[in-house]
Parts: sequence; C-alpha cells; structure tokens
Amino acid sequence: MFGLKGMIDATVQATIIDHKSEKVLTIPLELKTGKSTTVMMHRAQTMLYTLLMSDRYDIEVQCGLLYYLENKEMIRVPAVRDELRGMIISRNRLASYIRNREVLPDMLKSRYTCGNCYAKETCFIYHKVGSIPRAMFLTKKVLTDYSF
Repeated sequence: MFGLKGMIDATVQATIIDHKSEKVLTIPLELKTGKSTTVMMHRAQTMLYTLLMSDRYDIEVQCGLLYYLENKEMIRVPAVRDELRGMIISRNRLASYIRNREVLPDMLKSRYTCGNCYAKETCFIYHKVGSIPRAMFLTKKVLTDYSF
C-alpha cells in the first residue's frame, strides 16, 4: 500500500505501560551501533518501519523501539500520523522528480533550516555534484576538486 521496502532489524512483542494501562504490542525494533540519541533520521527510519509492518502484516503498529547499543538506551518512537504522512509525501515528490528526470528544487541555503535537516548530507552532495559541468564528469580534475 505504501510502496515501502526495508529490512527491520527485529520484530518484538513488547509490553507498553501507558497511563495506568498495559498493552502487549508487536512492534519493530531498530538497533543502532552509535550512541547519539538525537538523530532525527533514526527516529524517522523507525517510524517508517511501523508503516512497513502495518502494510506487511495488516496490523496497526502504534510505535517502534529504537535501541542504541553503545549507551544501552531504548527509545519508544510513536508512529505520529502527520509526520509519517509528510515523509511519504516527500518520498513521492522525490520519486516523481527522479522518474521524470526533473531537476530537484534549489537548496534552501538556510544555515538554521539546512543545519537541522535530516537529509542535509544527501542534499549537499546532490547539489555539489549537480554543480559540476557535464563535460568534467569522472575526470581526474573532478575527483581531485570535488573529493570530500
């Protein structure tokens, strides 16, 4: 239904205790080797796994778990409908640009907005590669001038 593909690290049955109620839910568990618990991309990936599970098993998945191995921290990531909707719409827009071979929108170039964006690395690389003249692709000069 959503057109998602992915490999969930693990599917677990978890007991969620919420406001004096207790539920046993089947949810995705995403394992991360780093210790940074503030990475939006990790939370977005976990949320998308809730959609993947919903689609694959025809069940409602309310949340996912994100576990950081290095600092042994577990985070419950709710499947926020509006955020998931925004991610799917953005994915569909990107797919449309790629399918139609259109040029992606210009980079915002806003220190605050770009600095906090989950896709900044991909965006920076895309726009840097897009600025290379076509005649120079894969020449020694390009590899030297545009190496990261």
